[in-house]
Amino acid sequence: MARLGAADLEVTTDKAHAGHRARTLLAKPRAGVVLPPDAVSAAERDARLTFVRSHPRLGGIRTLATDGTADVLEVVKRLAATGAYDYVEPDYLR
Repeated sequence: MARLGAADLEVTTDKAHAGHRARTLLAKPRAGVVLPPDAVSAAERDARLTFVRSHPRLGGIRTLATDGTADVLEVVKRLAATGAYDYVEPDYLR
């Protein structure tokens, strides 16, 4: 499981304007799709993501982190295009 420090979760000014964190995203696997419970899947690895945590009480939503070099919105589009997820979205700020 990846450990993110406070700097990794920092909300940059441009991302605060966009309304989401700079490096993390949320992905909910489709029913019937089996993903490793505490590691990245092949599609997630191809997108250079690291596993942060799973949220079983929220339907298995996964928090994933980029390596910091790719734009979160581009990663979201690529991961959603695999068809393995009900949804993939940036980690929106509340």
